[in-house]
Amino acid sequence: MKAQKLMWWNEMLISGVMMELGTVERVGEILRGRMAPRQDGLYFKLRMFCSTLITSLKLDRHKQKGKLYGRPELTILLLVNEERMNRSAYAVQSGLQLQALLLISFYTGLRPSSLVQYERDSAYAKDQDITIVKRGQFAFTIELEINSLKGWNQVPKEARQQRWIIHSATKSHNAPFDLNACLIPLLAFRGGIVEAETGRSIRTIDDFLNSRASDFRVLGDGPLFLSAGQGLSGLLPNKPLQGSNMASVIGSLCEEAGLPGSGSYAFRHEAGNRMALTQGAEAAKQLLGQDLHRDLVRKHYSHDTANVNVTALALEEDIGPEARAIIDRSNSFYLQWSGYDVRAMEVLRREQRTASPLVQSQGQTFRIGRGHSPPMSGRKLSSKTIKDQPHRGDTPHRAHHYRPSA
Repeated sequence: MKAQKLMWWNEMLISGVMMELGTVERVGEILRGRMAPRQDGLYFKLRMFCSTLITSLKLDRHKQKGKLYGRPELTILLLVNEERMNRSAYAVQSGLQLQALLLISFYTGLRPSSLVQYERDSAYAKDQDITIVKRGQFAFTIELEINSLKGWNQVPKEARQQRWIIHSATKSHNAPFDLNACLIPLLAFRGGIVEAETGRSIRTIDDFLNSRASDFRVLGDGPLFLSAGQGLSGLLPNKPLQGSNMASVIGSLCEEAGLPGSGSYAFRHEAGNRMALTQGAEAAKQLLGQDLHRDLVRKHYSHDTANVNVTALALEEDIGPEARAIIDRSNSFYLQWSGYDVRAMEVLRREQRTASPLVQSQGQTFRIGRGHSPPMSGRKLSSKTIKDQPHRGDTPHRAHHYRPSA
């Protein structure tokens, strides 16, 4: 047990005492004490008792290290999710939804309470919060309005919104990280996408790609993310995904992938770190929705999160020389596996699933075998193995190299 938990129990005990005593005069007399310097009060005595326990039991006073899940961990999770969908056609819808949740969390760092129903009767993201813009034949943009920011939902407080603009990936090796590739088919299957100008319904991907419209809306005030049936078999219409279920689904995916169990907050931590590193602390606060009530510029005169190209930053696509120089000067190589080694890990994982070799080595160049889906990139892979790579100190699974599940 950590010291932090003991102190939390102490605060809970004091809160219970205050509720039982009732009157303000009685609470003040017992908790604060009667004589200065208030050392005869219950609050001081309990705090000293906890300090003695922490010292005598040598409890750890450091907070538990938070997990930071970035592109390497996301790659593994997406591969395991793909395997699930390949095992059963009934898991495709729930698999696409889970993929969309992972990618949105990776790009935006949004809290689960902004996306799903975190508490009974709490707000959640809805279908109508999505707008799709077609900028080219295979270049799309998803605009997501978030209306349920933490700390801004209580009536009669002023509500706050965030608008997120997530573009298509522009590099071929980043195709698996394209949110459009999973969210648009999912919404089209539900029948909610329509052309904004004509109202024509889009029911299939072919309808969407062949449409001459550029703006699309999603109809309905139903939940964007739906609860799944038992075993992730299917999605239940009009029943919002619960926060506890979202954490459970992501946690089980982590376990299946051989990663420490975690929820979407691990992606939030990494998104905040990424934004602070490349854009500065103030921009990170903007991304994470911190100190909104004190920032009048963001409140009245800014597009806020819509100003940030989160796709380019997360995938390091088309970023400016300043951001590139900051990344090059940072410990990003030490803190994350390189993209080459992540792709090598994908090749390894897929080869273990197949009877025939997935790749044939020619020096350091890998050639895709016939009948198999390609790895993320056709470029040369690093000669180093995964176990030779440096590990991130704050994630315990780095202590041993990744073992793909059978």
